[in-house]
Amino acid sequence: MLVTSTYAYGGFLLDPLPTEDPEPSTTPVFLEEPLDSYIIRTKPVTLSCKARHALQVYFECNGRLAEDRQHSLQQYVNPMTGVRQMEVSIDVTRGDVEKILAGDIYVCYCFAWSSTGRIKSRKSVISLACE
Repeated sequence: MLVTSTYAYGGFLLDPLPTEDPEPSTTPVFLEEPLDSYIIRTKPVTLSCKARHALQVYFECNGRLAEDRQHSLQQYVNPMTGVRQMEVSIDVTRGDVEKILAGDIYVCYCFAWSSTGRIKSRKSVISLACE
C-alpha cells in the first residue's frame, strides 16, 4: 500500500492513497446517440453524438467514414473531475441518401474511441419523407 505523509500538529501522519479509480471504467460512454430521421424536401438532417472518456468520436454511414460531412466537433474537459466529453454532428442531405442503390437503406453509426476500447452507437436510419 502506498502512503503519503502529511505534517499535522508537530508530527507526521500517514494517509493512504486511494488504490481504486473513483470512476472505474474509462471506456467511452455515450451520453447522446443519433436518432432515426426523415429528410424533408431539400433540408438536410443533423445527426449528433456525444460521449464521455473518448479521444475521438466520429460517424460512419453505410460503411464509410463521414468525416467530409462533419458539421461540428466540440470538446470539453470538466475542470473538477478531469473527464473529457466530446460531441460531433454531421449533416446528411437528400443527395447522400439518393446515392444509395434502390432498396438499400441509409444507416449511420457513431463510434467513440479511446485507448481502452471502442463503442458503437445504436443504428440511425435516415429516410426520405414522402412529399
